[in-house]
Amino acid sequence: MNDYYETLLAISKQVADDYTQDERVVAVMLVGSVSQGRGDKCSDIDIMMYYDTLPTAEEFAALQEAAKASGGGVYGFDPKEGLGMYRFIEGTKVDIGHHPVSLMEEMIEKFTTDPQLDDTTSHIVMSGIQGGQPMYGEELLRQWQEKISQVPASFSRALVEKYMYFAPLAILTEMGVDRNDYAFVYETILECEKRILNLLCGLNNMIPPGKIKSIDHALAKMTITPPNIIERLHKVWLADPAAAVQELYQIELELLDLVDQHYPDLDTENARARLHLQLRQ
Repeated sequence: MNDYYETLLAISKQVADDYTQDERVVAVMLVGSVSQGRGDKCSDIDIMMYYDTLPTAEEFAALQEAAKASGGGVYGFDPKEGLGMYRFIEGTKVDIGHHPVSLMEEMIEKFTTDPQLDDTTSHIVMSGIQGGQPMYGEELLRQWQEKISQVPASFSRALVEKYMYFAPLAILTEMGVDRNDYAFVYETILECEKRILNLLCGLNNMIPPGKIKSIDHALAKMTITPPNIIERLHKVWLADPAAAVQELYQIELELLDLVDQHYPDLDTENARARLHLQLRQ
């Protein structure tokens, strides 16, 4: 923690206090990096307001006008689902969601009974709640967090099954590095790194964050990873392209070994064959 974090937290508390003057607000959750004790001069604030009854159309219009007057704006608005907006408070960007409790409980119920692998929006929302910090209505929010933690084991397994397939080494070396096609190399590395994150979430029974931003912090929470995974993924981006590809390849092999270890009934033979696919005979 640092002075930036303390300032961000103080602003967050003031925002929560201001909005909870409205009796329709039954819960407030701080999400994002500030909720996890992190913050710097580039950080913004993410806060979710949950209502038993949403504001009226006129009240929503006033919220949007106030956001714009501060230099902020509107992400999206639906009279039934709520408002996503951002304001500037003391020079800090504050993202604020206004949503009905009923909508969130419906999303949580759907996610915990039938989670979808490709629903990244749901992943972002659920992982945000799971790691969020209640600021008001703690009992309700802790109930949500407890329910989200009960994601079926089949979801983790499905993540592993889907994301254990990586781009063939030859694609990166022969079609990328050997041709000096570095844009293609790094585009492919990025896609592989997204798959690595999702695969590791499956191995660690975690909800994917839905985006690769702040991957180091997600990886730091995991117990099942290749050794020194954070430093090695840094190396992938900082090394020369040929060395980066070889480091990535080694990480992928170790990940498949972890799949064998933790899901011995899953056959990784096809995933290994894809990794070693030859482009010519």
